[in-house]
Amino acid sequence: STDVDVLKAMDDPLAQIILEYRMNTKLLSTYIRPWAGKDRARTRYHLDAITGRPSSTSGGDVDEFRNMQNIPGKFRKDGTEYPYNCRGCLLPDTGTWTDVDLEQVEPRVLAYLSGDKDMNYIFSQPKYNLDGSRNEEGDIHLQVANFMGIERRLGKLISLAMTYGATDETLMDESGIRSKGRIQQLKRMWAEKFPEAWDWIESRQEDALRTGIAVTAFGRKMRLPTLDEESADSIKRKAIDYPCQGTAADILKRSLIALQDLDIALQEHDELLIDGFEPKEKFGIMEHIAPFHTPLEVKYLKCWE
Repeated sequence: STDVDVLKAMDDPLAQIILEYRMNTKLLSTYIRPWAGKDRARTRYHLDAITGRPSSTSGGDVDEFRNMQNIPGKFRKDGTEYPYNCRGCLLPDTGTWTDVDLEQVEPRVLAYLSGDKDMNYIFSQPKYNLDGSRNEEGDIHLQVANFMGIERRLGKLISLAMTYGATDETLMDESGIRSKGRIQQLKRMWAEKFPEAWDWIESRQEDALRTGIAVTAFGRKMRLPTLDEESADSIKRKAIDYPCQGTAADILKRSLIALQDLDIALQEHDELLIDGFEPKEKFGIMEHIAPFHTPLEVKYLKCWE
């Protein structure tokens, strides 16, 4: 088999060469060659996802539209750097992108919905100390990593995985850990760190099979699949993913409405890309849309990262 998951699990260096070749070929065929010689990049959005999150898709006449939400940026989900930044070819007309990104919004949703005291305490801490250094007490991924005795990259991966109900197999694939027992151990340690969040996860998964409904922090209901449509494990996973992702989508769309007068060129998950310089104060409304604090990071860029 030449399946990606099979190749990732192999020690043979040839398998890794093949994976890198496939990645480079995908970048060239999907993002680089179709845009060669073009002045503008375009996409189309759909609003029909069950969670409410907008999705960007390719298609249209002569391949006019590209999926802008899956373009590899400077960093992977786990914090490691990509060898290439394909987003860097997207330049602002004004010379400056104002990049606005909601920080750790899904874990904050989980903290709010579960009422976990330790998790909410971490999120209540300032990001930086008075001297400008990073405040380690306010870094949930570092706190998880220190508790488990692992590196921050893996702590971040575990923390984010809990918000979308990741299976053991998914975590094995994303972390590169081949021992299912080790993955289960890390999940048990996370449950020890955040017992109220874990109790909420288990109770929601039990309710999911009975009610078939997931609810965002704003009270919006989402239908879960039935046992005729998907497996019980899949329904349980979505019972966690839907409320976390759905609440993030509610916050994002309310933010788009509040900021509709700005020249928003692109929306990508929890990030907005605005053509031109806009002061950080303009985005303060985004931090108070939800019934809990949702801090954001504002950066000014010459090209998208």
